[in-house]
Amino acid sequence: MAMFKRPVIIIGEGLHARYVADNLEAQDILVYGFMEVENSEESTIKKKRESKEIYDIPVLGPLFLKENMELLQRDETDFFIAVADANLRLSLLKQLYEQTKRFPITIIHPKAYVSRHCSYVAGNVIHAHSTLAPQVQMEALNYIGANVVLELGARLGSANTIEAGVMVGANTIIGDQNYIGAGTIILPGLTIGSGVIIEAGTIVKESIISTK
Repeated sequence: MAMFKRPVIIIGEGLHARYVADNLEAQDILVYGFMEVENSEESTIKKKRESKEIYDIPVLGPLFLKENMELLQRDETDFFIAVADANLRLSLLKQLYEQTKRFPITIIHPKAYVSRHCSYVAGNVIHAHSTLAPQVQMEALNYIGANVVLELGARLGSANTIEAGVMVGANTIIGDQNYIGAGTIILPGLTIGSGVIIEAGTIVKESIISTK
């Protein structure tokens, strides 16, 4: 589970991207630059911003420029998808793998605790002071905010956003593309389906299949 120390290119330039950059810098990993993603919140921010730097890190232009795609194909750098929209995260994962044959790295803040008995795949981020207990399982592209606790045996699908201070009880099953607001408590053994939105501060006492 050791982190490679190659420079990292961040796909996106919004709030998630900025938190990811701070996470990497906390481990003395160089952020090579940000790449813009069209049709996202980040692209709207970009149009209102004159600066071509974030935290003195260059914005390298649109993701699918020829020179940027060539950069992502090089073994000298890694990349991470840091956009808020779950559907867009999954779409970018597919497109980038088709063009580069590479997956995004997983990023773990040095002040997070991740049991050696956890399992996870590509493109997850775990922010400071979060705890992943033994036998936690995660698929790809999950965003785990600061001070999150995933208790023993919790299982997550792909592209979930779990905001700061969430507590997920033991043996809880969470599907794909859910948004779980800050400070939520999910009691043990429940099932959260896919595409569910849980408001901040909620105490979840029963399984939720859908909020639609």
